[in-house]
Amino acid sequence: MTRIGTFQHGQTVLADLIRNQDRVFQAQRQVASGRRADHFKDIPRQVPTLLSAKTVLQRSETYVQTNQTLRLRLEAYDVNLRALEQVGADLRQAVLDAIGASSGLGLAEKVDSLFQQATGLLNTRFGDSYIFGGTNIEQAPVNTTTVAGLIGLAEPPTTAFDNNQLVLSARTSDSQTLQYGLLADDVGLDMLEAMQRVLKFANGILPAGAAGFAPAGPFADQMTSNERGFLVGELARLESVADDLTTRTSNNGIRLSLLEATQRHHEEQMTFTKTFITEIEDVDIAEAITRLNQDQLALESSMGVMAQISRLSLLDFL
Repeated sequence: MTRIGTFQHGQTVLADLIRNQDRVFQAQRQVASGRRADHFKDIPRQVPTLLSAKTVLQRSETYVQTNQTLRLRLEAYDVNLRALEQVGADLRQAVLDAIGASSGLGLAEKVDSLFQQATGLLNTRFGDSYIFGGTNIEQAPVNTTTVAGLIGLAEPPTTAFDNNQLVLSARTSDSQTLQYGLLADDVGLDMLEAMQRVLKFANGILPAGAAGFAPAGPFADQMTSNERGFLVGELARLESVADDLTTRTSNNGIRLSLLEATQRHHEEQMTFTKTFITEIEDVDIAEAITRLNQDQLALESSMGVMAQISRLSLLDFL
């Protein structure tokens, strides 16, 4: 006996209709949101890769933010080191000019002015912290800011400094830690000692290791052979101070260049990782719209077939 009916065919068409409706819904959601899926469960095979990429991106973003702050600090060091380098050069030139002119007129006053510049630079603040203080960021690293105070200190004037000896460092990448901190006594002790010796001599006090010279108070307008001989003896120390500051400025510039190269690497990695994540999470809108149109046509066809089946009658068969 042959059974005549449309139930099985209708169930098949209904299943196709429901499947096409779901595809249209998904396509509409993708076009509206621009994303392939709203939940990880919708892309299970790509979840491990996606999570790894997001971890890499987050780590790179953290390094970029940290390194931006570090870059500002290194630039602050650069500005102050260049200024200190100029102070050292001016100190040496002032002594050379006095020797060349055989006149001590204004030399002590010039050294006093340079001392004020040097202490001001060594006590520079970056935000709320003293940049040359080590980790002692709340206390000015140089505690002596007057000529009288400097002259009264023992040689070398180590007690003029309150910074600690902890040099700052920062992790700039997974494989690189940059030691960038500079300490006031490390940078400025030799300079302040050179200034102290000249100022002591100008105030009638014989500096250590200057035996054979007799300080007689302020440098004379017409410099004596005794005064000139003392200043000539100090030139090697002044040359060393100037050269040391030039080297420190150069080394800080190298650290800054290294940091900038590291930063460029992180930024390039961020760009690549974002593109990679986008390829997993986001859809091509043009492609999604095309697929939506195709799915809508398929849905309309399914609905048309369903309508035809619903109108079928056994009378038509008979």
